[in-house]
Amino acid sequence: MSEPDRITKHTKITAHADQSVELLMSALRDKPRVAALARADGTQSQAIEDALWAVLTISIDTSVGEQLDQVGAIVGQPRGALDDTDYRPVLRAAIRARRSSGTGPDVIAVCKLALGLTPFTYTAGGASVCVSIDDLAPFDPQVLADLVEIAVGAGIGYCV
Repeated sequence: MSEPDRITKHTKITAHADQSVELLMSALRDKPRVAALARADGTQSQAIEDALWAVLTISIDTSVGEQLDQVGAIVGQPRGALDDTDYRPVLRAAIRARRSSGTGPDVIAVCKLALGLTPFTYTAGGASVCVSIDDLAPFDPQVLADLVEIAVGAGIGYCV
């Protein structure tokens, strides 16, 4: 189950303050001080829920700037000179590279994630993988070389 699947199964409550008052017994609901205490409690609950939803909805697609840098720090992929648009696919590729089994298809999957629509060719044979970028890469090719190095298995040669 992916993160978006989990999130869509839950609904954010946006009226904790009003609901806190409505849940009071009718005898207490009419007392202004009690209602004010319930509303204050509901307002704090709303702040907590809003903060939790902010955390739940953070993803590579929705993050910008420093949020992406934090994701990069978690997955061990520095931003370098990349802007947000070019950094997102590199982060996805870095995550895929770290989950790689070192096979040729894994390396190719990492390249596809990093390069997006930029055409490339590859040659895989025996204990080596060679990736050739057919067009101008959206970032320094060394970034791709570093990702491929992470993705390949121990003892497998690679070149970009």
